[in-house]
Amino acid sequence: MQLSFNPPLGKTTTIVLPPQGSEADDEVKLSFTATFEVVEEYARAKQDGVRVEMWTDLPMKGRDVGEWGAIAFKDVSTDQVHEVGEAHPTLSLFISETEEQRAPETLPTLRVDISTHLHGKTHFSFTYRLIYPSGWSRWLGDFGHNGILAVERRDPRFNLWHDWRTPKEGVHVWETREPCLDDVEVGELGGGLGWSFWALGEDRRLHQYSMTYPPTKSTTIFALPRAAVNSITSYQLIVLLASQGASITVTSFGAIRFSSPAAGSVTLRGLEGSADPRRFVEDVLGSMSDPSCRLVDTDTSAGYAVLASPESTLPTSFSVIPLALNPTSRVSISISSLLEFSPVSTGKLCLFCPASDEHHIIAPSEDSSTQSLVIQTSPDGGQFVIAPLITLDAGTNTCEISIVTPYSPLAAEPEAAHRLPTPPPSPPPVHRTVQFRPIPAPIIAPQPRRAAVPQAIRADDQTKGRPGREADRSPPRSSSTVKKTTSESDAHVLAMRRYALLLLKVTMWFFKMMFMQVFGSRKGKKGDKSPTKTTRASPEPTRTPVVDEPPAPAPAEPEPSTEELPPPPENIPSSPEDHSDPPSPQVFPAKNSQTWVDVASKSIALIVKPSGPAASVDHLCFALNKAPKQPSVKSLVDGVFLVRLSGDAECGRLMVSVNN
Repeated sequence: MQLSFNPPLGKTTTIVLPPQGSEADDEVKLSFTATFEVVEEYARAKQDGVRVEMWTDLPMKGRDVGEWGAIAFKDVSTDQVHEVGEAHPTLSLFISETEEQRAPETLPTLRVDISTHLHGKTHFSFTYRLIYPSGWSRWLGDFGHNGILAVERRDPRFNLWHDWRTPKEGVHVWETREPCLDDVEVGELGGGLGWSFWALGEDRRLHQYSMTYPPTKSTTIFALPRAAVNSITSYQLIVLLASQGASITVTSFGAIRFSSPAAGSVTLRGLEGSADPRRFVEDVLGSMSDPSCRLVDTDTSAGYAVLASPESTLPTSFSVIPLALNPTSRVSISISSLLEFSPVSTGKLCLFCPASDEHHIIAPSEDSSTQSLVIQTSPDGGQFVIAPLITLDAGTNTCEISIVTPYSPLAAEPEAAHRLPTPPPSPPPVHRTVQFRPIPAPIIAPQPRRAAVPQAIRADDQTKGRPGREADRSPPRSSSTVKKTTSESDAHVLAMRRYALLLLKVTMWFFKMMFMQVFGSRKGKKGDKSPTKTTRASPEPTRTPVVDEPPAPAPAEPEPSTEELPPPPENIPSSPEDHSDPPSPQVFPAKNSQTWVDVASKSIALIVKPSGPAASVDHLCFALNKAPKQPSVKSLVDGVFLVRLSGDAECGRLMVSVNN
């Protein structure tokens, strides 16, 4: 019979334990395993009644210090299930695996768990033996080749830098009186351990993380140490808590970093020895700066704490957090305890695990106090949600749906825009130009024609830079010359205004023709004989004034143009062919066959159970932000389907409808 043991014989195994405290709080849990190398040998030994035992001087209840005694190994498969009342359906929290991903079956393994207080000594011995039904003992270790356990006293879970204080056992505090805008490293997690995390997110829900993708900028982090595969010790949970407004980050190298816009602190709480796990969790929840989690009434002696999300969240999420590195186990929770945290008080509820895609539909009844749900969880814990079932009724087709991703229900149906016809596409913007009355030119009385001035005199007038007093003696310009210059300037301005007005009319005519070509003729206009006006009188040619000649009397004030400007886009009469048909009833069904919610995730999951005589998941229609979505459908058990949708943003408005 070939067996392999952990820890092995003939070697010294070092176990690192936290600094020694009081004897009551210094309990240590050790696990020893024995594995059969051949499956047939395990079956034969079980049939023959062969018992595997460990012989050790570890302190045990009822023994004196240094006294040797035997402890029997037990089959791992016969672990007791912690349950409340009669066991009911089992919900697995294991990650769903395909046949190719499933690990091969493990060899038969026996285990012995010891809870002891290692006081007074730092080295302990052990060996193994087989006990046959006849009473004969077969020792598996040679004389002088026992296994040795060496105890080293230090906390392997964390290393804290300077300025930490310990107000009481198991509680460590680091404070700052100044803002820490940049992350400040205040300590590190144990480097020889693996870690799994549960951190409080911005949505006030707990999310699970690993060392590969550790939590960042959280106010509360539950950190569970994961010892090496061959380790015989399991280390208990620690919790990092930030003060109000501060945050904690754990890097992939295990560094603990703290940031705060003002004075703040970070607290590290560790579950020590034989401390009451429930009292520890209650103290942690009471110390949170954001009391978002609620403790479910369960038996924490099973090694797990079940925390529920805040009351205002839908669906309600339940996080099963290990308090120590336990083997795979099952925990039973009473249905009545879950209903206390249910989002609704009446109606059917759906329990769903996102990791395994397993579900259960329950209907609360008077017998809920005696019913229980068995949770099968991994050593790292898991998460499941409870969501209400919504009935969509379209006459012959009825479906019950449950939205199992975070969402917010709408207090009322959104504005029924679907009952109105869809407007046509917006035309190009046309800016309406307001015509202003032109400013009349000043009326200047005609002056008598002046005599011609010799060219020589004109040349002398233009001569510049005369020295002395000759320049001052230049005769001043007559008033008639000033009036002539002003009149010529006004005539030029008036001509330019007429030219600009003509150019504006031509431009408006061009845009009007283009607008009517694109959007059709204007109907309902009195006197129109054709749908589109295609001809227009040619504009008047402009008159260019001759500046060298004396100005003519000022023209009469022009009347404002009576040319009709094109109406703004909002005043264009619409015709049936100008817009698309209204949405079909399949996309926008009747009010009693649809539901609207605001989702807060890119990946949306729904549990669908068709219940009508001819109902099918194909009768459901989905729209996200008014855009139809094609679902991905997976068939579960009992005629239930898992429907998944993918969005383009972290949030959006989801519409689910059923039609005939």
